[in-house]
Amino acid sequence: MKRAISLLAFALSGLGLANAQWSSDPAENLQLMDKSYWSTEVSMLPDGSFYILGVSPIGDIHNVTPSLFYFDKDGRKVWEDPMVFEIDSTMSWIKTNTQLATDQDGNAIVVAQDLCGNQIEKYTAWKVSKTGEYIWPEEGVNLHGEAGKPDAEINAAIKMLPQSDGSCLFAWMGDGIMLQKVSNEGEALWGQGKNIGGGAYPYIFDAGDGDILVIYQSSGLEARRLDYEGNDVWAAPVPVFSGELNPQIPLWTYLKVLPTSEGVLVGYYGFEGDAHYAMMSYIKFDGTHAFAEADQGLRLGYSDNWGYEPAMAFDEEEKAVYAIWQENAPGTQFTSRFVTQKVSGNGELLWDPNGVELIPLKERAVGYQAASIGPKNTVLFAFMEHGGVGISAGDPILLKATLMDKDGAFVWDNSVQTIGPETSTKYDVQISSCIDDQWILFWEDCRVDGGVSDGIIFGQNLRVDGSMGSGAANESLSRTIPGLSITPNPVEDQARITYTSQSNGRIEAEISLLRLDGAKVASLYNGSLQSGQNTIEWNRPANLPAGLYIVQMATNQGNAFCKIILK
Repeated sequence: MKRAISLLAFALSGLGLANAQWSSDPAENLQLMDKSYWSTEVSMLPDGSFYILGVSPIGDIHNVTPSLFYFDKDGRKVWEDPMVFEIDSTMSWIKTNTQLATDQDGNAIVVAQDLCGNQIEKYTAWKVSKTGEYIWPEEGVNLHGEAGKPDAEINAAIKMLPQSDGSCLFAWMGDGIMLQKVSNEGEALWGQGKNIGGGAYPYIFDAGDGDILVIYQSSGLEARRLDYEGNDVWAAPVPVFSGELNPQIPLWTYLKVLPTSEGVLVGYYGFEGDAHYAMMSYIKFDGTHAFAEADQGLRLGYSDNWGYEPAMAFDEEEKAVYAIWQENAPGTQFTSRFVTQKVSGNGELLWDPNGVELIPLKERAVGYQAASIGPKNTVLFAFMEHGGVGISAGDPILLKATLMDKDGAFVWDNSVQTIGPETSTKYDVQISSCIDDQWILFWEDCRVDGGVSDGIIFGQNLRVDGSMGSGAANESLSRTIPGLSITPNPVEDQARITYTSQSNGRIEAEISLLRLDGAKVASLYNGSLQSGQNTIEWNRPANLPAGLYIVQMATNQGNAFCKIILK
């Protein structure tokens, strides 16, 4: 059964009725969700649109349910209502048990944990299109095959890797590291899943030639390369990091992994006695290390401070890594700062050996750092800074960002600028890739209802020049104008498009036929319109399929939209 999105959903999003354009005021930003979620994930598409997966109880506190939202590049809801995936879940849910990804066709893949009896938890996956239709079965694909449940009572840390043929690989920790492959048609191909042996917190990456790279925790970090059928390619696992990791915190809370065209960058903080430092490894798909330090890890900065949790961005053109991490004065919790570093492809520190300081060391908490490559070898760094001393629940947090060039110099006049105001507590910033010279930042914000509603997702666009908001030109085009109609409707062969212009003179107009996902399928008219009533005769092309479409008329006075049904 297909899930039908409201027929007006796309049209309403184009009409701007969702009150959703990026704000130019950092004191406002854009509220993307109307309720708080325990956890959210964002996945960006090449056209700048994006999915958000929110997970929270619906009704019963024990029914922790994933809901999927779809937005256009301007932050407007494309779907009038989210897709809600019905599962039988429990309070044992944690963030490592839900994931969101997108495939090369822009479809969303969602996987979540639910029950299969006797409190044994299993994984179920769905694939849906941008128009809100189920591609895999509406009840989801059981990743444990026809048996319906896993052998292990505990299953966690799910990860997935969409494939070019429409299939998807999944990895999680059960009795060992488990793998499952689901076909483009939604069939679990590897029985109850393949157990490839012991390990925890697996991450999977495309290694080329149909192979995958699996990075996981053992005594340290290890990597294995597997072929298309899940069999080992290398004779033995390759150590990624053999040093000491934090034994008191789950790895998934601080490990960062970033695939490149040649391998996978791994960011973490390693210990040397009581001290700990921001570190990185770069494992190649051929099993070699890019950095001379190999499995001992590359230290990113050599100040006397202790470092945590580096976030990374990779410039494929320069083959260079940009990293941002937080540092604390030794033995302190809240005397902290942010530092950045640029690393060559072979592990040379290209900026100051101590790193480039973004904000100075002083008594207040910092956290939630992220990075994203921009045009002309620039990099955007974002982070959160506590507005006072120490940190406690409900304290104000600022969201800040800066753009740096390849030499470590600040690009904007305001070297570090505020993106989100100091008036609320915030968490967990994420940055999109740079599309059309702008990024989108997402975070959880507690500013709604005087801070009573916590964790609601807000967003903000940020241009390469440091400006925010839709801009005068975009705001003009986002206005809607009345007066567009089509007869007859539904249409068989011919239609009459009528538009009444209120302008005193002639205007230029382009009329297009769009699918519900916004893709243009035909040009209906491009030229001048006069004051008063205008009528355009349109002959439907023979190869245009039946279905519901949107007619869009774009002028310098605004946009007009109208539904059209082709029989």
